[in-house]
Amino acid sequence: MLKELFESAFYLTHPRKAGTLLMLHETLHHGSFSMCDPLACADCEHCRTNPGERKNIKVHSSSDVHVLGLSQVFALMTSDSDKNCDYLIESCGVPCLLEMTCSRQQYVEKSKRSHAMSQLYSTLCVLFEVPDIRAHMERAPKRYAVFSWKNKDLLEDDADVVERGFLPFTRFADETYSIDNEQNFDFGFRFKEVRYPDTLDFDALML
Repeated sequence: MLKELFESAFYLTHPRKAGTLLMLHETLHHGSFSMCDPLACADCEHCRTNPGERKNIKVHSSSDVHVLGLSQVFALMTSDSDKNCDYLIESCGVPCLLEMTCSRQQYVEKSKRSHAMSQLYSTLCVLFEVPDIRAHMERAPKRYAVFSWKNKDLLEDDADVVERGFLPFTRFADETYSIDNEQNFDFGFRFKEVRYPDTLDFDALML
């Protein structure tokens, strides 16, 4: 669905590099699954040594979830642009732009959250220049820009069992965070922050 939309419309507005093959890859999921940003996990020592834990977000939907990696889309553009977020995912008619990372909370508070929001905004600027994609998103009953991250402060050495046992409770120290929090974003989108292992639940988004 997203693959066909982008292949048919995106490069009419943003020309494709000569000699490149137009074959975008889209995946389809149902129920509950996890996603990661391979680049973020490659910079995370915990993820490198624990391949099974390369996860930045959990997603759930009772309907099909379409997932399109946006780096592959932007890489084909003739104009150089690295101002894209990680994924566009869509379910229940709700599109979500998704930017993910593994980080310590101090770095998220200092710069990574604002950088993620900038990436999400820059991506929307490019997408909304494409008439068919803009119309597709504006038809959506709701639409979201999502920043998801896994807190590396909670991924301590397993040897320190006692200290590790108390670490999850630090998630409650930041009283401003809630999976239900939303705020206005640009282009009619709503911004959400999702901290792993919390779940981006499309069924809840539709309520």
